[in-house]
Amino acid sequence: MSLLHIPPPLLSPLLPLTPPSGAQYSRSLLPQPSSPTGSGSSTSPIFETVSVTFLGLWTSYFVSFVLGAPVAIGLGTCAAFYGLIGPNLKALSKNWEMRQDLDVKGDGNGMLGGWLFVGRVVYLDEDEDENENEEDDYDDYADDDAEDDEGDERRTRIRVKDESGRVLQLHFEGWRPEYVRVKRGMSVVCLVLGVPKRTVPKKGRGRAPPSMERMVRNSEFFVPAADVYVGDYPFLNHEVLREIMEESGIEEECLRLDEEGEFL
Repeated sequence: MSLLHIPPPLLSPLLPLTPPSGAQYSRSLLPQPSSPTGSGSSTSPIFETVSVTFLGLWTSYFVSFVLGAPVAIGLGTCAAFYGLIGPNLKALSKNWEMRQDLDVKGDGNGMLGGWLFVGRVVYLDEDEDENENEEDDYDDYADDDAEDDEGDERRTRIRVKDESGRVLQLHFEGWRPEYVRVKRGMSVVCLVLGVPKRTVPKKGRGRAPPSMERMVRNSEFFVPAADVYVGDYPFLNHEVLREIMEESGIEEECLRLDEEGEFL
């Protein structure tokens, strides 16, 4: 079992939109990359909060002469409490981007479905023993994590492979202390969103779970043996993920992969 289809009713609790979880709110307090790809300099949350608050309060002062006091008070209040509102807005934006075109009601209105990907770590960025002549085809992944001439922070990557030969690669900012517990051969679980194959059910048989035709995006990686989530942003509700793993048998599958893994 390398791909497990997630029914639409379970996608909403697994991929929360609002309110943001505690992990999402905390991550939104950290410096954010200046580009969607994660490259470029990061903006300090303190500088951002002070700038927005200062400019917002002055703007509300001048707006009061044009649109009146009620509008100015509302604008000034939002600016004064941007330190609390800002992280929620950032988390909501990321959650909305992840859930875009997702079929969460099962009515066919969404273009994308969800599957749990179960694989094994085959490469870590700081692993010096990687065999570059492996049979896996990695040509689809651009080498965009190299340090540029201006000295931007080098991005890190992790590559996983399932028993069917499918390969996923995740780029993330920096190297967190808990990542040292992740070793080659450890099992990995993540949510992948993709376009489902359109099939016609045969007579006398129920509709089988749809298979994935093309992957569009994926969540952070969960490494059960190390109890570590790898990625820049925690899209998943981790409690719901663990419940699905336990009920679907993925937990046992991960234990089997870990027993066969190279890290033991």
